[in-house]
Amino acid sequence: MDGEATAVVEAPGGVRAGARDRRGANRIDLMSGHRELSESVVENVLRAATLFSGLVVVLVALFVLERGVPAILHSGWDFFAATGWDVDLEDAWSNPLGATFGALPLVAGSVLTTLGALILTTGVGLGCSIALVEFSPGWLRRPVEAIVQLLAGIPSVVFGLVGFTLLVPFIGRLVPANAAEVAPEVVFDGQALLTAVLVLSFMIMPFFVSVTSDALRAVPRSLMDGGRALGLTHWRAITKIQLPLALPGIIAAVVLSAARAMGEAIALSMVAGALALLPSF
Repeated sequence: MDGEATAVVEAPGGVRAGARDRRGANRIDLMSGHRELSESVVENVLRAATLFSGLVVVLVALFVLERGVPAILHSGWDFFAATGWDVDLEDAWSNPLGATFGALPLVAGSVLTTLGALILTTGVGLGCSIALVEFSPGWLRRPVEAIVQLLAGIPSVVFGLVGFTLLVPFIGRLVPANAAEVAPEVVFDGQALLTAVLVLSFMIMPFFVSVTSDALRAVPRSLMDGGRALGLTHWRAITKIQLPLALPGIIAAVVLSAARAMGEAIALSMVAGALALLPSF
């Protein structure tokens, strides 16, 4: 009888416990459903943003192609292999059908400026990254990295303005006195390929240093310590262990820096003279 009474007494409690368990399970299912719905919404929004950005790039490419095809059809392959853009541009006002435009100086200027900036940036920027990651104390590394990240976000027109006001006069003072006799069609005021390379190097170097520093820091510290334990010097451990392992990240930094360098136009037009002339070596 006592057992039966106990069972009768405890039954309502068991019912209430079962109800609480069911409510808890329903609440968990509801939260899981909300989570899945929010994840689905975020996924669809990101997918739509990706498709939209890709569509914008395609539309821009089609617009440029539509505007550029008539000039290419008019000039043929000479558009990429001929010079005289400025001269033909002046003659086109009087004889538009007989003018032939050549983009070789523009293409060569972009390629030479980018290559020069990448060579300078890779050499100096790699040394700066190694110095920040391996040789700088914390009290110096943290503010310097903050300054580098701040410089990476400065608009290109600011670099162009600083280069136009500081570098152009400085390079102009280095021009030989007989430069006007060698090339009378060019105004030697400091706006040259060298100025463009320097300005572009300062523009992409903070980005390169930031990415390369992250690549060097991603190398496991245990590998560096193991190399030091085997008798390697600090610098030899960097060159034989850290740099080879960080090489994919360094290559990515070079590619991204080259992409940014090729896309710059305002800063270079401010310091390079905006003339369609092939540089003479």
